[in-house]
Amino acid sequence: MWSSEPEVTALVCTDCGRTMSGLDDDIIHFCSGCRSVWSLESGRLVQFPFYTARTPSEQPGAPDLHLPFWLVRISTPGISILVRREHTSSPLEFPRNFDPSAERNLESITTEPEDRLVAVPAFLCERASRIGWRVTRHLTPVSDSDVPARALAGGVVTGGEAESLAGEIALIDMRRRNPGLAWAAALPDARLKGVMAVGFNLLAHGLQLAGIRLVLPYTTMADVRALIDFLDLTVPDG
Repeated sequence: MWSSEPEVTALVCTDCGRTMSGLDDDIIHFCSGCRSVWSLESGRLVQFPFYTARTPSEQPGAPDLHLPFWLVRISTPGISILVRREHTSSPLEFPRNFDPSAERNLESITTEPEDRLVAVPAFLCERASRIGWRVTRHLTPVSDSDVPARALAGGVVTGGEAESLAGEIALIDMRRRNPGLAWAAALPDARLKGVMAVGFNLLAHGLQLAGIRLVLPYTTMADVRALIDFLDLTVPDG
């Protein structure tokens, strides 16, 4: 399909000794033998809990491929926010830059306590926080599942970067629940929980989340050509 050959790196699973292969820049590695997942941190492999995503079964059969997402736990006891009653589209500001005395019609609200999981793309893509928010809305992480994931390549986003992106996803949700959001006292606390394999199907113009109409255009993903070649898949004609 594409003429260039993907660069491949291989590491050995610490648990079962099986070789784990992936793209050259991958830091997340999946062992299909014992279904463990590892992240290369400062030159050493660190194991993380592995999850698969349960999706609505609108489409029969197994997904064409799985992409890696970080699972991040978002928690807060409830924070103070200010909302513009006119619901203007002014950007959200934080305490250092925001002067509430300069505006009128600001409503003070304390948000409800929150403790939930969000999915953050571990692969490079455009609008990662928006994709993570949409995926989070539809998927249920399952830690003990028979979902077959033969490979999990393309994971180059670090855990620290995922925690930052999880904060952005939390802001998207906060804006949706509070139109006119102008100020927040703090961001929710974000902590890594594990890595989740999310199934996608190949379309002519992009990857479709299995069972959902959400499609990631190929043009939005940095390593999609190398990933498809690595998995020896064929994009259908459209």
